[in-house]
Amino acid sequence: MIRITKEELAICGFFFVWRISAEIVKKMLKNYIFCFLMV
Repeated sequence: MIRITKEELAICGFFFVWRISAEIVKKMLKNYIFCFLMV
């Protein structure tokens, strides 16, 4: 059994949330640029 400290858990959680946020931002930017070009 691997022991995980609260610090490691917090870092993993933060990294996971950051990754999801980055993906959402990328999708939003793509849609925004596409709409901007269409106008």
